[in-house]
Amino acid sequence: MSAVLNEISAQVIRAADCIVVPLPPSPLSARAFDVVKDEIRAHSRTDPVVLPVLSMLDQRRALHRQVRIDNSGWPVIPLASAVEQCAVHRQPVGAFAPTSPGARGMGQLWTAIERSMTQR
Repeated sequence: MSAVLNEISAQVIRAADCIVVPLPPSPLSARAFDVVKDEIRAHSRTDPVVLPVLSMLDQRRALHRQVRIDNSGWPVIPLASAVEQCAVHRQPVGAFAPTSPGARGMGQLWTAIERSMTQR
């Protein structure tokens, strides 16, 4: 087993149909995602869907905008106070801020999960 994974995460990977990989919006994200995919493939028996998602994206930052352009097919969860407030509210963002950018991002992620699972 790789040093990156422990036994519990390896077992989860072996049982999963879909693995969502949150990645920061940085130039290394695509390379990091390739490493994660290789690790998952090495420990999976079923070849699960591996779905990248850019997390904490701040469109005001030029580097974040460029990473978004370079990975335009990836779902995005924005850097948003509503997302951070989930723990305070003890609810999903869609329950207390359904029209927020965070809720829209979560909806986009869910759509991407559904789409990738039905295309298997």
